[in-house]
Amino acid sequence: IDLSEEELGGVLCERSVRRGSSSDRHLLYLHGGGFTLGSIASHRELVAAITTHGDLVAHSVAYRQPPEDRFPAAVDDVVAAYRGLLESGIAPEQIAIAGDSAGGNLCLALLLRVKLDGLPMPAAAVLICPAPDMALPGESWNREPFLDYLTRPVAQSWLHHYLDPPQYANPLASPIHGDL
Repeated sequence: IDLSEEELGGVLCERSVRRGSSSDRHLLYLHGGGFTLGSIASHRELVAAITTHGDLVAHSVAYRQPPEDRFPAAVDDVVAAYRGLLESGIAPEQIAIAGDSAGGNLCLALLLRVKLDGLPMPAAAVLICPAPDMALPGESWNREPFLDYLTRPVAQSWLHHYLDPPQYANPLASPIHGDL
């Protein structure tokens, strides 16, 4: 895999492409990590595997994170990066977006903003264990609460750094409340 830094819409990204590939398919990847952890470096191996097996060009977004930058900074960054791909001449039907956990949430928020802003939709979205509701209402949080590392208290502590409880209902924070 060949890696290089790039800027899309004013946002730092990492471009990954399989050596020798001439693919015109692009993936905008949004890493997970509870909005406060994770980075393009922590997800580099995953993105490299997707790049290799999918024969595509991946663009991992280094979106802003707390505590320095709270909601909606990350949403603004992923929208800017998507706009940057479009402005570079890449057709929307050649773009997929994907993300895990918080990155899955950001994919949904990106789709909402694309719709609201009247931009062309990407060809596909892949959500890996997305976090669609910041209120964490799911019953699964209560079943066997100590079997997983990611318990409700851990998730809530991460969210505390990202946004305030009154913002939980904002569709760009909790896309489950948006018109998808």
